[in-house]
Amino acid sequence: VPKGHVWLQGDNSLRSQDSRHYGPVPFGLLQGRVWLR
Repeated sequence: VPKGHVWLQGDNSLRSQDSRHYGPVPFGLLQGRVWLR
């Protein structure tokens, strides 16, 4: 993954359109924040 990018991957590999489809995503395109409890 290039510097300044992230790899996004959904939990449904057959139906998710994620980095496996689009490639690495630039940080500047991210919106929101993930929280895990």
